[in-house]
Amino acid sequence: MSRIFSLLTVLIIVVGCAQAPHQQLVYQSENSILKEETLMFGAEVASNNYLQSCYKNDMPQFYAKSHEHFTKNPKDWKYWSIMGNCLVWKNQLREALFYLKSSFVLAADPKDKAVVLANMGIANLRLNRAQKGLSLMLEAYKNLPDSSVLNFNLAQYYLSYSDPTNAEKYLNKLMKAKTLEAEMLHMLGVYYSLKKDLVKTSQYLSRLPASYETREDVSLTLAEWYLDQGNWQKASEILDKRKVSQFVTLEDRAKVLNKRMNEMKNQKRFGT
Repeated sequence: MSRIFSLLTVLIIVVGCAQAPHQQLVYQSENSILKEETLMFGAEVASNNYLQSCYKNDMPQFYAKSHEHFTKNPKDWKYWSIMGNCLVWKNQLREALFYLKSSFVLAADPKDKAVVLANMGIANLRLNRAQKGLSLMLEAYKNLPDSSVLNFNLAQYYLSYSDPTNAEKYLNKLMKAKTLEAEMLHMLGVYYSLKKDLVKTSQYLSRLPASYETREDVSLTLAEWYLDQGNWQKASEILDKRKVSQFVTLEDRAKVLNKRMNEMKNQKRFGT
């Protein structure tokens, strides 16, 4: 694990901003594919990383520690980065960018600057500034090409735009380094679905744990997979179980799938 990068790295909240994204990661993942590079992990081992208290919504603790940090060293880039990441987590994105830009100016090491750029990329994605977010992540990637989180986020980004060709480079890096856990099984299923390879799509999606089926992005992927197999009944069952989020793009995708499912149901009913 690299020094400070492994402790203060990219937030893994990816919210795709495409008009019709194929999938979105809409929660904080703690699976071991990314664990060694998550801020949650860093908060457990670094005495000056108090971001975990923000994630746990213990804001009095967070503000006390952040004030202590600032008082000791107001020009420490890590303070401004931690504050910015907490604000991203709280969805206060414009305020977050102020702190992250300050962190970028104060950071000296190119890899530290790249960490901040990657976080700024996530904030811009969540502000629906898709091209700006992508350009920042790609700039960060120049100095952090082996970051699991950046490879994961960039693969997610391109898959959300139905672009498996550009996603492939980042997926391949993840495949070389990590085991096939649920997040990767899902991403690979999406990748091969976009490539119109039903056999390989099935190879990965069939191995997803049942506990993932209610997560909205996963349930939409599974529903489409079942529809591709002509199984509208199973698609309907999956869609009915999904936990609906506040993301409009996911709801739009659900409407498209429901329309397709109803058309398939009517064709079966009337024998057309």
